[in-house]
Amino acid sequence: MINFEKVKEIKVQLKRIAIPVFLFLLLATPCAKNLFCLKQEKESYSQKKDVPTMEQDLFNLVNIERQKLSLAPVRFSPPLSFLARKHSQNMALRGDISHLSTSGETYSERLVEGGFYFIKNGENVAYSQTFIPEFIHQGFMDSPGHRANVLDPDFDELGIGVVFKKD
Repeated sequence: MINFEKVKEIKVQLKRIAIPVFLFLLLATPCAKNLFCLKQEKESYSQKKDVPTMEQDLFNLVNIERQKLSLAPVRFSPPLSFLARKHSQNMALRGDISHLSTSGETYSERLVEGGFYFIKNGENVAYSQTFIPEFIHQGFMDSPGHRANVLDPDFDELGIGVVFKKD
């Protein structure tokens, strides 16, 4: 016998887990394979703030952007941020930027492997020489595909993984 209450509960849980993950790979090296190469500021962000603070600032910028269009804010997800950091670290070690993992897994495959279930997901990946969150965020907003992820009304959770790499 089908438990319709359980089915309804699962549908609600799946809707809540419509997930965008934004992976930010911030490298203090020359731009080679980058989505956004923004001009270097006088004082690097890493001298002023730590990684968790930068992740929080980037998260806040997403919700400010969503609020401008009367969209519901996204919730910060520590487990998704862990997954985002792992992918950012792998890209930093490889020295390139990609939506595929080192083993060729897509973002959706990495989510499932990490125990996440979703109806819809999105991923933004950036490489930048600047450590100013507003510049990185503006790069996403200037790109139609990345902007669509930031402003997707179906998304309700967000993970951010910032990695600083000096070469």
